[in-house]
Amino acid sequence: MKEHPILFSGPMVRAILEGRKTQTRRVLKPQPLAGIGILGIQNGTIGFHGGDAPVCKFGMPSDRLWVRETFMLETNFDIDYDAKPPFADGRPVKWEESECDGKYWLQAHYRATDPKPDLVDSETWSECVWRPSIFMPRWASRITLEVTDVRAEKLHDINHADAVNEGVNRNRSGLYEWFDYQEELYQFSSAQESFQSLWESINGPESWQKNPWLWVITFRRV
Repeated sequence: MKEHPILFSGPMVRAILEGRKTQTRRVLKPQPLAGIGILGIQNGTIGFHGGDAPVCKFGMPSDRLWVRETFMLETNFDIDYDAKPPFADGRPVKWEESECDGKYWLQAHYRATDPKPDLVDSETWSECVWRPSIFMPRWASRITLEVTDVRAEKLHDINHADAVNEGVNRNRSGLYEWFDYQEELYQFSSAQESFQSLWESINGPESWQKNPWLWVITFRRV
């Protein structure tokens, strides 16, 4: 079993925590040449009829993914040297020790689900700010996923069931019940339209038209 980091936006973190998201799509790099078909996947590598063979950096079934999300670290240096870690909800705690400061702790706040804490950076004495997900250390990740399936397909091949498994929001009221992630309101009649808006909100307005080859990664939360 191998572990790989993976980034998710706030809405998708919430979808995972709520049990709505069990799939993610990531662009193959490099893209195969136009008109080339897939022979199959073995050991994380796609076999094509000619051309380069991309390798899935997110692993294969039984591998694990640890989620990076927008975060902020709190330490007792920021509030009170004698304070205990504030959260008892299972989120990770990291203990450190130094000759000057003795033993101290760090614990994460998560933008997807937490209000912005009123903290001051103990080094700069300025207001703490949310840190981009790419900088999240492994210990601070609160979500671990087990890969259960990996396949490759074109972006436009997504069906209704897979769009739902991507975690798109549904209002379940009226005809236009699926969420538009660009306009931020419920105005679509299908899950596929909602997923298209999610894809374009992350990858840009022209990204859907390109219809790239993707890794389709199915997972379960550990």
